[in-house]
Order: sequence, then structure tokens, then C-alpha cells
Amino acid sequence: DEGTDVDQNILDALLFNTSRIGHGYALAHHPIAKELSRKRNVAVELCPISNQLLVEKDNMFVFMVKASGFVTPVQVLKLVSDLRNHPAAVLMSEGHPLVISSDDPALFGSTGLSYDFYEAFVGIGGLKANLGTLKELAANSIRYSSLPAHFKDRAFAMWQNKWDAFISDNS
Repeated sequence: DEGTDVDQNILDALLFNTSRIGHGYALAHHPIAKELSRKRNVAVELCPISNQLLVEKDNMFVFMVKASGFVTPVQVLKLVSDLRNHPAAVLMSEGHPLVISSDDPALFGSTGLSYDFYEAFVGIGGLKANLGTLKELAANSIRYSSLPAHFKDRAFAMWQNKWDAFISDNS
């Protein structure tokens, strides 16, 4: 919806020259803000699994969270039930830098980002997703991190070595 606090937060973040927008779910609904963020190379953080776990029940949008083996609804914001329809698919196709994150990992019991990367690759990346898509998403994690420049350079070099070894071992 337009005119909500979320919309205002995106505009405020862009006015204050942010380098990342958390979730950025509403960004695709605002052409001027979307284009401004793309031109400024502002990364959009995605939390694919938490966004997808949302379902509609009794005209309310809820997360389905496992608790003691049972599925329990917890009320949250309205997002998306199928990642193929996530606004990030549009952002990705238009060349916006995206960063994969897990949303509240303790709540979901996640131990890493592999499943989030998979969901982003398959759901948001669509039919055009390829190994280059995964490489870009992984590199963006470092490129748009808050690490100081000298640590970022070292982290990227370490990651690049591991990526090259992975490609070599699987070619």
C-alpha cells in the first residue's frame, strides 16, 4: 500500500543516502524511489524464507512457525505466499543489487543461509537464474556489508578463492 510508514521509511533512507534497504518489499511499488535506489546502487536485503512462510488465514496474514512439532500462527505483516510473485523478482530483473539475509534466525531455527539462497535462486531468480546469479548474490553479501574497506577487501579475496576452488572442483 502507498502512504504507509514503510513507504516513508524507504524515502527517508534514500534521502539520507543509505547503502542498504532492509527488506525493501515496498520499493517495487514506487517507481521514482526504485529508480533512485538502482542508480545509487543501494542494496536491498531479502529474507526469502521468512517472506514465504507467510500465509492468509481468516483474513489475517500470519507466519506458520513450528513450535514443538506443531504449526502455530503468529501475526505479522502482509508479504508474499509465493516467491515467484515477490517484488524482488522485478528488482533482480532490473539489475538492483540484492543481499540475502535470514530474518530472525533464532525464531526460525536457521543455522545458515543456504536455504535462503536456494529459495531466492529458485523463486526470485526465476528461469534466468544461473551460477552467475548465485555468485552475484554471494559477492553482494560482502560488497554491501558494513565491514571496513580493508576487511572487506580481505573477505572478498578469501571468498573469491573459495569460489574459484568450488568451480574448479565441480567443473
